[in-house]
Amino acid sequence: MLAIDFAGTLTDPEERARPDGEFVVQLLHAEGTRIPDTRAFVECFDLSRKRWYEESLPDSMARLLQAVAVRTGVELPPMEPLLHRMWTDLGDHPVPEANAKALQVIHAAGWPMLLATNTCRPREFRARTLEGAGLGFMDLVCSSQIGAAKPDSAFYAAVIQAARVPPERIIFIGDSMDRDVTGPRLAGMKAAHVQRGRPADLSPERMADGTPVLSRLDQLTLDLLNNWA
Repeated sequence: MLAIDFAGTLTDPEERARPDGEFVVQLLHAEGTRIPDTRAFVECFDLSRKRWYEESLPDSMARLLQAVAVRTGVELPPMEPLLHRMWTDLGDHPVPEANAKALQVIHAAGWPMLLATNTCRPREFRARTLEGAGLGFMDLVCSSQIGAAKPDSAFYAAVIQAARVPPERIIFIGDSMDRDVTGPRLAGMKAAHVQRGRPADLSPERMADGTPVLSRLDQLTLDLLNNWA
């Protein structure tokens, strides 16, 4: 069983679809919302986004919007339809074709897999991204659905439950040493690290403790998996 991180692992770390202050202002203007000081709203949102966004909990984006609105004197429209339009208009991080093809080959050989992702987006939006990339066969564990995000141990427990196999039979693959390697290993899973910044043409290798290291996800092959498993 493979558990694969999304942003920066399945997707290119340089191509991300995240809302910034200018995007939110345009969204609010389209809703007919009055913003007394547009510049103040944009600056406050952009300054605050990282903290709330990286929480990746079900209400993180709503709380961020509410906090910025209070700070800048904006009366927001109803939150649920506002968020739905935000995620619909924004889209999602694109999945490179090479990564999708690598996973399709591995899945066709009998390897089950799931996506284990921290995200503010509702699960349905990330599920659409997988379908669009030809990866609809992947199960999906989203922090925005379960109410816990990596590296919270509750997130890894949800991954193990969704995988329906003992943790030692799960290989967790991601680009964050803390969230995708150390956390899963502490939960009893195996792990492999997609090390961003590593030369793209460098062959996979192992750390001192045996943890596999890749430069990019499309280096993952059946031969490598069978040797590591």
